[in-house]
Amino acid sequence: MSYTRNQISFSVITITAILGAVVSQVGYARTKTPLPETVSTIPSASAVRAVDLGLDTAAASLVWLKINQGVYTWLGKDAPYERFSNEIQTLTDLDPKWAYPYSFGVLLLPGLGQKELAVKLGEKGLENVKDDWRIPYYMAIVYHSSFKDRLNAAKYFAVAAMVPGAPENVKKMPTIYGTSKNRVEEMIQIWQTVLESSDNELLKEQAQKYILYLEELQKREKAVS
Repeated sequence: MSYTRNQISFSVITITAILGAVVSQVGYARTKTPLPETVSTIPSASAVRAVDLGLDTAAASLVWLKINQGVYTWLGKDAPYERFSNEIQTLTDLDPKWAYPYSFGVLLLPGLGQKELAVKLGEKGLENVKDDWRIPYYMAIVYHSSFKDRLNAAKYFAVAAMVPGAPENVKKMPTIYGTSKNRVEEMIQIWQTVLESSDNELLKEQAQKYILYLEELQKREKAVS
């Protein structure tokens, strides 16, 4: 029997207890010693499946809550949140058809110094989810910003534009990208789409920061021209 995210409320307490048991088995649940950033309290997908009574979707939802808690705790720290790459892998293994964690991870991983993993996560997402424009769109951003690879960026902007239900500004991006002489203005348009379309406050906050930075850069360019 399959379960949707709207059907899991009855199992939250059970799954929480199960995950807690698995964590304690690996020796971390009851320690008062802070964990190093490289060690995750989230077990592998195979370990979770062994005890989650087939409720993979419920378990994935709880892993998602744990990931978000860890990410927000990490913000502002000097050390990278190295646990995130393993945790997002566990989540997408448990529920490979859940689209949003892929796009969230694709956009977040480059900031943690893991741009190659961002691309691999995006490719995994494209294999499992065919109806979410954010995954290819965010992959295009990674190729543009982190790899300086405009060819692959253009490719994935085109993929995003072809997804049914993509916003109009996403559909227009393949014709706009690469045509503007002002690369800063181009990036503002790209991040504006992230800001306007995301439901996640963290991604909206990061998009807003990029836009403000780019607008300031734009002002400086005009001042010296």
